[in-house]
Amino acid sequence: MVHRAGWLIIALGTVACLLAFVARWRAESLNKRVGIVLDGEQLLQISADTGITFTQILQQMKQAGATAVALNEQSVEDLFRAGQLSWELYPKFPSPIVRAASVQVVERLRQASESIQTTSSLWRTVYTPSRKKLLDTLRASRGVLVYAYTDTGGAVGFSVPASPTVFQQISAGIDPALAKQVSAAGLSVVARVGNSPACTPLRVRHALASAKRVGAKAIVFSGDEVLGFRALLPLTAESMRQLGMLYGSVEFGKQKGDEQLTRLLLDRVVRVHSVTDAEMSSLSPGELLERYTRAVRERNIRLCYVRLPSGSDEQPLRGAGLFITQLRRSLQEAGYRVGDPHPFTEPSVPAWVWWVTGGSALVAAVLVLERLFALRPSLWLAAGAFLVGLAMTYAGGETGRKACALAAAVAFPSLGFLLVNLLKPRHSPVLYALGAFAGLTLFSLAGGLHVVALLASLPFMVKANQFAGIKLAHLLPVLAVGWAYALDTVNATSFADARQRIRQRWAQIVGYPVTVGLAVAVLVALVLLALVLVRTGNEPGVGVSDIEMKMRVLLERYLLARPRTKEFLVGHPALMLALAMSAAGIGRAVWIPLLLVGVIGQASVVNTLCHIHTPLALSLPRILLGWLLGAIIGTLAFVAIRWWMRRVRE
Repeated sequence: MVHRAGWLIIALGTVACLLAFVARWRAESLNKRVGIVLDGEQLLQISADTGITFTQILQQMKQAGATAVALNEQSVEDLFRAGQLSWELYPKFPSPIVRAASVQVVERLRQASESIQTTSSLWRTVYTPSRKKLLDTLRASRGVLVYAYTDTGGAVGFSVPASPTVFQQISAGIDPALAKQVSAAGLSVVARVGNSPACTPLRVRHALASAKRVGAKAIVFSGDEVLGFRALLPLTAESMRQLGMLYGSVEFGKQKGDEQLTRLLLDRVVRVHSVTDAEMSSLSPGELLERYTRAVRERNIRLCYVRLPSGSDEQPLRGAGLFITQLRRSLQEAGYRVGDPHPFTEPSVPAWVWWVTGGSALVAAVLVLERLFALRPSLWLAAGAFLVGLAMTYAGGETGRKACALAAAVAFPSLGFLLVNLLKPRHSPVLYALGAFAGLTLFSLAGGLHVVALLASLPFMVKANQFAGIKLAHLLPVLAVGWAYALDTVNATSFADARQRIRQRWAQIVGYPVTVGLAVAVLVALVLLALVLVRTGNEPGVGVSDIEMKMRVLLERYLLARPRTKEFLVGHPALMLALAMSAAGIGRAVWIPLLLVGVIGQASVVNTLCHIHTPLALSLPRILLGWLLGAIIGTLAFVAIRWWMRRVRE
């Protein structure tokens, strides 16, 4: 009999979990606004191809439902290609000369050139009534000379202390004229800023200030590195915070420095989903809509970075507008509002909730160990486990909480199987199986609630941190339950009894004749278990088949939430079969194998709640629907097997 103190601690811990659950639910429910940002380069290309002005395109996209446009920073070389700058030959002049198309371009370059690490004394800006006087004034300067004529016939210019090659690589920032058009259309500006190999503090400050100056509210960094990677990331975070800018963290983007910058800007982070150019060619508009909507619903995405599908309409602009309209409606039907996004707020869970929950998780782990070896329940052991869990969550910070969360994810789905021997003949097999199945799932839900509580904080919600040990959380419960039932310790009444049962069962296993059929069955079981583990985790090693992907799409389309395949199609039906068949006294050889497959389903229930960046409003219906479908499939399978066995006997 498990000591009452252990159950009391677990009960208190579970109640404390509910406080954290409510706090996180509230934080998620307050953030339902999603932005739709369009790629500015693509819109400019549409303008060039169709002859429709950029302003008209922006207005139509705004009407369709877009909220922002992403504009890339340009280099000086880009301005040369655009015809805004040109080299001039002036043989008598010692320095290279660049003529700008307008005074505005000169001013833009002057501001951009400030990002070069140099002293202010080397900069010389001159306003003169003629080009000749300007050049004479700057003759003593070194580097590249940039000038433009004024409307009154004069000239304005300055010198850049850099070689022509370096000069062309200088960032010219975001085109203020384009940014002005975006803002005039009622759209927000999202800046695309890249890192450079020789990034300096001056470059970081200037790039961010330049983006803010053109009206950018958020930044999605371009390239494979965030601005300031590695050493200057604290400066990047500090500058963005001072400027009041949001950081768009691109999921699956794997930008170097993203994880560190996300941690530095937790309260300024907006998660972004984007589809790469390579993926765009293989996805239909309908698949793209489902992908963006799924990212918002399932992974706390709040900014959809949209590259418009090509070839969807004879008129590109009409096709683009239709796609944005459909995306807006899809998001609204999913319960979200389209508008400028804002970061998630901290759930504000009291620290004592983590302490109590951590202690409760370790007490559950101790109870599992006691049941595995039929140890005598110990009040002191339960109290010690509680204090260790409290200390881990108090002193260990996020790492300590993650360790306690792993303990909960392993212990709770195992505990229900170990309390009593579930595989015994009973009356009303189906009713018994449903009742036992419900009880086991409640244990798993309690474990999931512990994980939710222990990881209820902003770093986990924006995926700056995540649950560790997904594969262990699936494997260890299977091993624990397999040990208890295969070695019969689940029926032991004392440690001595358990030791005797282990010896007897082990002798039986070792002495059992190895047949080809048995070897094949064991090999298949190991392969299936390995496949489950490989497919489990944040980055599974095996992808999803086309058939399963199509099934997932259908389930998403017609159900409130898509249940997990491991639960409703594998684990839950197997558990129902094991319970019902054992209660009916049929198919004894497959009881334990089916039960172990059922453990995987229960571990998956906990795993569903381990994804903290998935909203609770989605996870709970997913678990419930998986339970219902699994119960139905398992019941039908049992009825069919029982009917078939009766027919065979007849």
